[in-house]
Amino acid sequence: MPTTTTRTVQQNSIPINKAVAALAIVPNTANELLLLAALRESQSQILRTKVHAFELQASNILNEAYAQRLCAKLAAQEEKRNKKIARRSRQSCGDEFYELAQQKEKEIREVAREKERRKDGRVMYKAAVEEWEIVEQERRDARALATANLKKAVKAWEKKRDSAKAKGTRFTLIKPKGDPATKATPKPKLKDFLGAVAEDQEPESGGDDASEGEASTSASGSDGDGDEDDND
Repeated sequence: MPTTTTRTVQQNSIPINKAVAALAIVPNTANELLLLAALRESQSQILRTKVHAFELQASNILNEAYAQRLCAKLAAQEEKRNKKIARRSRQSCGDEFYELAQQKEKEIREVAREKERRKDGRVMYKAAVEEWEIVEQERRDARALATANLKKAVKAWEKKRDSAKAKGTRFTLIKPKGDPATKATPKPKLKDFLGAVAEDQEPESGGDDASEGEASTSASGSDGDGDEDDND
């Protein structure tokens, strides 16, 4: 047999808004009037709450849209400012690089000029030393010739003196003397040709001057001996 399902009236009825139904009641007593007034006040409060909630939701939506728009605008301004700062930074770096390049190029030119100047100074120094060596050699040759002639003259004078002594005659001939020695010209110095650049200089030899001094001393000693012989 087919089964049947029994439903109650409450299950089959459509849901009814009790608040609306209660507001439709006509109050008969004072309590019903108070309850109806309280219900209407409650319904009015609920309606105001819903309206306020809707307004808050709308305000939140507007605020969110405004915040998004403001964030986008601020982000665009920040990006623009960052680009401007980056552009200035690149320009500053470019200017600094240009200044450094100019300074480096100037230093390279200064070094090249200094090398060229030192090279020219060395050439001039070499020429001056060669000229000095020629003059110094001529002076030494002249000094050596004068010394040799003086020695010959002194030997001849000594021979005549000894001959006069042997004969017992008076000897009045004055002993020959050499001319004053010509002073050597100072050797050129490299630093004088390189300006303010000080460099080591080869020590100058003083052997020739010392030998000349010894020759002069020996000649003076010979003069002293001759004078003593004259006095004898």
